[in-house]
Amino acid sequence: MAGSYAVGTVFAGESGNQPSSQLDNNFNQAQVALNTLQTFGNYYVDTGAANVITITVSSPQLVAIAAGLPLQIKVLHSVTGATTININALVAQALVNQDGSAIVSGQCPAGSIISIQYDGTNFQLLTPFPGLWGGIMTAQAFTPTGNLSGTSPGMYLNGGLLWLTGQYGSGTGLTFSTGGNIVSGTPTGGTTMVLQAHAGANALQFWDELGNVQDAGYRGIPQNIQNGNYTTVLADRGKHLYHTSGSAHTWTIDSNANVAYPIGTALSFINDGTGAVTIAITADTLVFSSAGTTGSRTLNQYAMATAVKVTSTRWFISGSGLL
Repeated sequence: MAGSYAVGTVFAGESGNQPSSQLDNNFNQAQVALNTLQTFGNYYVDTGAANVITITVSSPQLVAIAAGLPLQIKVLHSVTGATTININALVAQALVNQDGSAIVSGQCPAGSIISIQYDGTNFQLLTPFPGLWGGIMTAQAFTPTGNLSGTSPGMYLNGGLLWLTGQYGSGTGLTFSTGGNIVSGTPTGGTTMVLQAHAGANALQFWDELGNVQDAGYRGIPQNIQNGNYTTVLADRGKHLYHTSGSAHTWTIDSNANVAYPIGTALSFINDGTGAVTIAITADTLVFSSAGTTGSRTLNQYAMATAVKVTSTRWFISGSGLL
């Protein structure tokens, strides 16, 4: 309890007859105190270290750690992992989630007020994960203990995967920011969901109308300007390399051993400069369509070509002005 109650009159210190009204007054004071939630709200301020939440219950209040004991605590330090609750230097008790799992970083930020209750073995955290149901949620590691499903816009944990469901038509959309946050807001310009993928092959995928998993791609062909010798990287998938230099340069498609482009990857090349561009390949095979010859190709000014990966180590290339 966060407050204390002082007895109005201590009869042991009185002599002679005492009016019953004084006894009534004592009971009235006790009734008011017990009915004042602010006084008896079990609210305390943490004074401990990180991951060691510590509170002191001052006299004349008494504390016994028994099943059902509820507490509200303003946390001093952000929790970064497994945490204990310490009351009046009694035996420290573990703070756990309601499923028994350990607390993880981000669940109890500094300055937040948490609600906990003792279950006879541990203190259970009753406060939801900050931001889980709205606003901004910092990316965290989730340990699935079951499946959640639903059709309303929101977030659901299913089979160990975090699912996001948007909303058709007008309404709130979801955006993944580059910092790894999920930001909810009203769509603008027709945008309902923007996803920031991680680096690597198959970084962002979706199901098509036939139930097949496909990589998400571009509706346009993003540009990568290169006016020098250049070796392609994974981020060039679905893009076009653009050349405007008057000097000759070589663009090299890196080998599958170095960059494992998924089969079906397309790379486009455009030469708008007077210097010729040689399109080469490292270790793997580049087939000139439809001649069937292999090896490096030359891209003169105003020429353009596209190369498509058809097996793990084989590419086909064709285009106008490609020699």
